Amino acid sequence: MVRSRKTPRDLLASWLGRGFAPTRPIDTFDLAADEASSLGQRPRGLLDLAAWEGALPHEPSPFRHILADHPLLHADRIREALARVPDDCVDVRAVDEDGPDGGSYGRKKRLAMSASDAIRAMEHKRLWMNVQKLHRFDEGFKSLVHDVLRSVASTFPELVPEVYAAGAYLIVSSGRAGCHFHADPDLNFLMQIRGKKRVFMWSPRALDEPTKEVLAATGDHGAVPYKPEYEGVALPPVDLEPGHGAFIPLFAPHRVENDDEPCVSLSVGFVPRHAMIRLRVHEVNHALRKLGLPVSRSGEKPALDGILHGLHLGLRLARRMRDRVPIFGGAS
Repeated sequence: MVRSRKTPRDLLASWLGRGFAPTRPIDTFDLAADEASSLGQRPRGLLDLAAWEGALPHEPSPFRHILADHPLLHADRIREALARVPDDCVDVRAVDEDGPDGGSYGRKKRLAMSASDAIRAMEHKRLWMNVQKLHRFDEGFKSLVHDVLRSVASTFPELVPEVYAAGAYLIVSSGRAGCHFHADPDLNFLMQIRGKKRVFMWSPRALDEPTKEVLAATGDHGAVPYKPEYEGVALPPVDLEPGHGAFIPLFAPHRVENDDEPCVSLSVGFVPRHAMIRLRVHEVNHALRKLGLPVSRSGEKPALDGILHGLHLGLRLARRMRDRVPIFGGAS
């Protein structure tokens, strides 16, 4: 009997090949082309980021925006957009029922329903809903994401030439609802459109390296459970009302509590090139750690990070080649 014997390189290729976007995924937004073709016409001023000097902050930071009255974000237009979104891109949580995480500030029970049904159900039940990747199903929101990113890139050229995993997330929730404690494997601008909420945030430094590695490898909010010791390093909470927003950097934990009124928020998430490299290094480190190999902290040794990034790309290519031709392993 001929069997394939998996080597450490084979295991690495298997782990790294799961769940990570191609080099140029579907949600890549090209900002360099806009700079060349729309000179003088880029949508500046959608977000007021003048207080930030030279680069996107490494810590969570408040800002102002002018999107609260945008035509796309009027109630009727939102309902029209929500009707186009498939149910598998709609995350609805019953905020009064514990979910899979349990404990303090964990995810609540997930409900299987459409976005339109969730809006109707909010009239008699406290819900929190995150409509994901709205830009894929509504051209207006795709253009809005592009405009927001172009506005940011006009101030921070680190977003040029392109960003990855970008998209629009519309969060609609009942009064006194809340969002669980979590961190995201992207950067995002959370912008308040209706109602008021309080955002509790932590520095990305609050998370240890293994936790960041698991989050980079899986994208799972459950990888970052709340711990009481986090309270000692919490940043001052930020209160959001229409026209206000919070920038949440890569790996920055956060949770949300609404005021009495229903809330609508728009989140534009994205991954610039330097963050994409960092995510890939974390993903390789996660695989190395699972093999029991020594791991250096991401960013501690830039030359090593460059090698690990190249290893990530090489192993992905090797996995694709292996899927076509059985070049790995031996016979026994």
